[in-house]
Amino acid sequence: MKKCNDIPADVTVCIATYNAQDFIARTLDSLLSQTHIRFKCVIADDVSTDKTISICSKYEKVDPRISLYSHKKRLGWVGNVNRSLSYVSDTKFMMIFPHDDVIEPTYLDKLIAQLDSNPRAVVAFSDMEVIYTDEAAKTIAYDSLCGVSGSRDRASIALNHEGRVFIAYRGVFRATVHENTGGLRRHWRGEYAADIPWCVKLAINGEFIRIREKLYRKYSTKDGLSSQWKHNSLLNWIAVYCSCFQAIFVSNKPLKICLPLYFRTLLSMFSIVGWRVKRSYQKGFMYTYLNAYYGVCSCVRSIAGDRLWGYLRRVKSYVYPASVPRQH
Repeated sequence: MKKCNDIPADVTVCIATYNAQDFIARTLDSLLSQTHIRFKCVIADDVSTDKTISICSKYEKVDPRISLYSHKKRLGWVGNVNRSLSYVSDTKFMMIFPHDDVIEPTYLDKLIAQLDSNPRAVVAFSDMEVIYTDEAAKTIAYDSLCGVSGSRDRASIALNHEGRVFIAYRGVFRATVHENTGGLRRHWRGEYAADIPWCVKLAINGEFIRIREKLYRKYSTKDGLSSQWKHNSLLNWIAVYCSCFQAIFVSNKPLKICLPLYFRTLLSMFSIVGWRVKRSYQKGFMYTYLNAYYGVCSCVRSIAGDRLWGYLRRVKSYVYPASVPRQH
């Protein structure tokens, strides 16, 4: 049986699985129904204890585009995703596809077409329908970064955690960006929201494209990974923003871009601190004080990046006046 690396393709879909026997067939069926047939599928299994490997093996045997890899020890979500990305070779695009989600038949076709038509874009994604176990389904979109052309502006928006950045995480992105930025990274609090720093790296490197169609379905269950995270943990959010610092540092962008982003990251962190502490005190003078503090942090966070950028431009004009050519 040929491995997927022997099949001509322009996109590799990476699926990191763990105990997915109840839904992995549904996910793979949606992938195999794509109108865009020139894809590879890499499945990296994280030592599942159920029938996941058995189910995926059946798909691997009947479709040469699928390759299944299993590990000898648990790697966790971040490690397993990165391992699946490491198996990718010789494709122009990549996609991280969670093991319990579903895509419409035209998903790959439409996203790849958009990326081909815009060389400045690094990732494309569609609107999403979220299926809940205990409430009605919802259609959500991520448009905060659509039409934003500057690296600094895009990264600032991603750092503010505006909108739903996890939608972009599930899009199709350029393989060259992965080569430059790497995969997900654990931080000192573990794996919490590791997709946010990763999307900040994408935002620094290029434009985001939103397809205004509902082509993706995400299944949200109480047993899901993100449902088990402590979203209100102050330490978790501080760790995420520390990881964003590192993402900015390794981007190798000019200081005029990175310095305002460092400042914006600090302000976002301070704002999160105020929000979390405010939730701990819900009455009396302390509540009023913290509410005011949170509001001031939010306002400063939204404008400080532009103020600092203007300051840097003034310094630059002082050092290099327009009438004096630079020395090379």
